[in-house]
Formats: sequence, structure tokens, C-alpha cells
Amino acid sequence: MNDLCKLGINCLENVKDAEEACSAKLCAKRRFSDLTLCWSNTDSRNIDLDENVLDKIQPPKCLRNLSIERYMGASSAIWMNNVNPIFNLEKIKLTYCLKCKTLPPFGQLPFLKSLTLLNTLKVKWLESKFNGNEKSHAFPLLEVLHITKLKALEDWFEAGVAAEDGCDISVLK
Repeated sequence: MNDLCKLGINCLENVKDAEEACSAKLCAKRRFSDLTLCWSNTDSRNIDLDENVLDKIQPPKCLRNLSIERYMGASSAIWMNNVNPIFNLEKIKLTYCLKCKTLPPFGQLPFLKSLTLLNTLKVKWLESKFNGNEKSHAFPLLEVLHITKLKALEDWFEAGVAAEDGCDISVLK
């Protein structure tokens, strides 16, 4: 399994506890470039367990593409709010993350080219800065932005942050 480049993990609601998720040791995989994390479509899930499982599935720093489907936690994983574990991401896709209220500061990822947010109904804005990172220009390489059904979206960032960051979303094609 150390030579895998792509991995999809389905039915994450069947993980018994966060330590079981941690035992996969994904962060030790050196050639890993694509990861898809998927929960089944069911409302009778333990939301705290979803959050704990996602926290413990820390991918390697070489990850380029990340897809998360049907995650029911209200917050993103701890590792997603720190630039180091996801520094090299080029493509992010979040679909049917129905209870998630804020998103990590994806705009600070220096190599991010594609961001897809589908049916992430409760998101109000993206966080503007990673913990401890004062980088000033948001979405420096973004080419593709696909947003569908973000019904609660109020603004890109917290009030006034987009202007400070030099973020010019209007230049996207």
C-alpha cells in the first residue's frame, strides 16, 4: 500500500472510532497524490464520529487532489486548517457536506487550481488565513471555481478580508 498513488475510501460511517481511522497512517504514504473520502447517504450518523474520523485521516504532504463527499461534520478537519498538510493541493472538491459551516482558508494554498463546492448548504464564508500564516494574496493560481447550492454563502471571506488579501475573484475565467 505504500506505493499507491490514488485512494478512495467509501462508507466511512462504518469506521468504529477515530483511532481506527488513524491506523491507516495515510500521512506516511510518500507517493500518494489523490484521495477521495466518502460517507454513505444516511441521516442516522454520529456527527461527532464523522468529525473525529476526518481529523485522524491526515493525508501526506504530497497530496495533490482531495475530494470529500457527504461529510456531516459542522467543522473541517484540524489538518485542513494548517497549511503544511495540504500545501501542495491543486484540486479540492467538497460535495454534500451539508452541515459544514465554514471552510478552511483554501485561498492561501499556493498551487490550488480548481475548487469545487457542491451542495455545501451551511457555509457562510471561507476562512481567510491558515493558523499562523500571514500570506497576503488569496487564490494565486485558481483557474476553475465551481459553486453550486451554497445557499448560506454571505461573502468570500469574513467582512473586509478580501480587500486586504488582494483577492480579485473577477479575474477567473
